[in-house]
Amino acid sequence: KKFFHTAGNFREHEEESKNVGWSHEIAPWIVFFQNVDAIIGPDEPIIYPAHLTEELDHELELAVAALPSLGGALELALKAGVDTIEHMVFSDDETIGMIKEKGTWVTPTLAHRTDHAIEIRKQIGTSKFVTDKMKKLQQNCFDTFQQMLKAGINIAMGTDMGFDPEMGTNASELAIYVKLGMQPMHALQTATINAAKAIKLDKDLGSLEAGKLADIVAVDGDPLADITCLQEKKNIQLVMKEGQVYADRRPGGASKNVVNAQPGSWKIIDYL
Repeated sequence: KKFFHTAGNFREHEEESKNVGWSHEIAPWIVFFQNVDAIIGPDEPIIYPAHLTEELDHELELAVAALPSLGGALELALKAGVDTIEHMVFSDDETIGMIKEKGTWVTPTLAHRTDHAIEIRKQIGTSKFVTDKMKKLQQNCFDTFQQMLKAGINIAMGTDMGFDPEMGTNASELAIYVKLGMQPMHALQTATINAAKAIKLDKDLGSLEAGKLADIVAVDGDPLADITCLQEKKNIQLVMKEGQVYADRRPGGASKNVVNAQPGSWKIIDYL
């Protein structure tokens, strides 16, 4: 499965988007990058082509994800009928109410907002302008999460994985949710059934039910008592995908691993 991305100013990509002609079998999602001057820096008009979203969503039967951060952009995205909102940055009562009314799914991407993520950015040479902006926005992101959680917004786990969190460390996202007030069971559901519903695959994924794909993770520990137990690779005893065992660390098991490298052991060079 692939995604079609348009980045930057939508007017530059509108025609190519219209003429893409992708089918649902090729790309089940269309992802739009929203220009937001508060994040990027230079003044840039916030443009959201509602007609383009409607055309892609309804005529091509594709789901649409949007990455708006400001209230006005959120409102435009919601009015255009997007299926998911990526990133929790700014919010207000009006847009939260709209999200709640429409039942739109939101992915927080909070691991990307931590001090650790900012430090990783500094280490790889990200400009001071960007890291300062990340720090300035940090508390807004956490506050928005708590406001949306309190309002009962549909939340699906998402990390915006790139520089940080590194591959294999996404479970740290769930610990942030719990620290900010989410119940551990709810946090687990954001990464399982909620995530499946958000991408419209809950008929096949997201819960252990007869007729669904056998995607199972067995853990040495109780994430309901300590959500951080999911962050230790040694605690992930079994990983099964569609009924096939890909990782097995159980005592007396096959000692099978898919990825043998430890997170952070690879060189960060020319990455992204």
